[in-house]
Amino acid sequence: MNGTTREPGPDGPRDGVEAAIFEAFLDVVDRPPSRAELAEWVGKLLRGIPVRDLRAILEASGERAMAGAAAADIRRLRASGLFDPAWYRYRYPDVAEAGMGVEQHYVLFGAAEDRAPNPWFDPVWYRASHGLAQGEDPLVHYVSAGEAQGLRPSPHFDPAWYRANYSGDTRRTALADFLRRRKTRTVAPCAAMWSALGLPDRPLTGVEDDVFLTLAGEPADWLALRGEGVFDENYYALHSGDVLASGGDPLRHYCEFGWRENRQPNFYFDSRWYAATNPEVVRLGVNPLAHYLLLGEAEGRRPIVFFDPVWYRTTYEVPEERSALAHFLEHRRTGKVAPNLYFDPVFYAERRGEKLRPGRDPFARFLVNGLTEDFSPSEHFDLPAWRRRNTGRVSRHFRHLLDPAVDNPLVRFLLSTYE
Repeated sequence: MNGTTREPGPDGPRDGVEAAIFEAFLDVVDRPPSRAELAEWVGKLLRGIPVRDLRAILEASGERAMAGAAAADIRRLRASGLFDPAWYRYRYPDVAEAGMGVEQHYVLFGAAEDRAPNPWFDPVWYRASHGLAQGEDPLVHYVSAGEAQGLRPSPHFDPAWYRANYSGDTRRTALADFLRRRKTRTVAPCAAMWSALGLPDRPLTGVEDDVFLTLAGEPADWLALRGEGVFDENYYALHSGDVLASGGDPLRHYCEFGWRENRQPNFYFDSRWYAATNPEVVRLGVNPLAHYLLLGEAEGRRPIVFFDPVWYRTTYEVPEERSALAHFLEHRRTGKVAPNLYFDPVFYAERRGEKLRPGRDPFARFLVNGLTEDFSPSEHFDLPAWRRRNTGRVSRHFRHLLDPAVDNPLVRFLLSTYE
C-alpha cells in the first residue's frame, strides 16, 4: 500500500488471527474483509490453514485482477485529492455489499454510474452544465481542463473565486485545496457561502463535517444576519415599496437581492459607502452588512461615517458578543445613547431649548435640523464655527436640495477626517 491510509474493517481486528486476515485482504485486494469473510477465515486459520493459503486464494481471485487493472486509476484518484472515502461510503451504502474498497468501487463502477466522489463535485450537473461529450468522465475533465477554464464542479463551488481569494496549494486543484481546508473555518467555497464562516460552531456528525453542508439550502447571509439586530425590517420595507407590496421576508430579500442593488438595511448602514471604504467587500463580492457584522465592526470599520463602533462599544460597555450597531439600533430612541463622540442628545436638546421626546431618534433629527440651524450637537463640535470656516449659511429655500446624511456640517467634518 506504500504508506497509504487503510480503511478500517467492519469492527476492526480484535486479536492476532483477525489482524492477519485484515492484513491479507488490505494488501492483496485493497479492502477489509466483510463480516462473513472474516468469520470464515477465522475458522480456517484456527483449524491450521496457513495465512499464505489465504493470500494465494485472494491473489488468484477475479477481484485481485480487477484491483490490478484499477490500480493506476486509484493512484490518480488519490493524487487528485478529490475523493472522500468516508463520505462515499456513507452516501452509497450499497458499496459495502459489493465486497471491495470504496476507491476501487469508484474507479470500476462509481464514475461510470455518475456517483459523486465528494459532496462538492456533482458529475451529473457538471456534464449537463458544461456540455461534455457522451461517455466523457466529468471528474477527469475537471482535473485536466475544467478548473483551468473556470468551470464549477457543482453550483456551490467557484474555483475562480476561490483561487482569487485564498492562497492555497497550487499543485492541487482549488477544489482539492478546499476539501483539505474546509473544516478549518478559514475558507469558503464561493461568495454566496462566505457568511457561513461566521455561523456559530455546532457539533457536526456523520458526513456533515463542514459548516457549509449544514445550510440545507438556506442563504448563508440570511442565516448569519437573522436575529443579530442589525437589520431593520420596518425601515427596509418602508424604503422598498416592492418588497412591502410583495409581503415577502425583507431580510431574505435583502440577502438575495437588496444588497446588490445598494439598498439600505437600516438608517445607520450605507451599503455603497461601506463597500467603497472597504475594498475587500468588492473583491470578495459579498454582502456588505454581513461583512460588517462578521469582520468590519471588530476591525473598527464604520457602517456609515457617523456611527463609530469602537467609541460606542467603549462608552456604553457593550458586551463583546453583541454588535455595537445592534445595541445602538435597539436603544437609539431612548435619548441615552449617541452614535459618535460629537453628538450628545442631552446637550443638543438643551441648546435647542426642548426636552428629549421618547420614541424619537435625536441624532436623525439633528441631521435634518443641522442643515440650516446653528445649534452645536455637543461640546466637542462647534457647528456654527465650522460652518463659518467652511461653507457659510445655507438658505432654507435650498434645504430640499440637500441630503442630511451627506450635507450636515458634522457629517461633512466626519467624512473629511475618516480614514
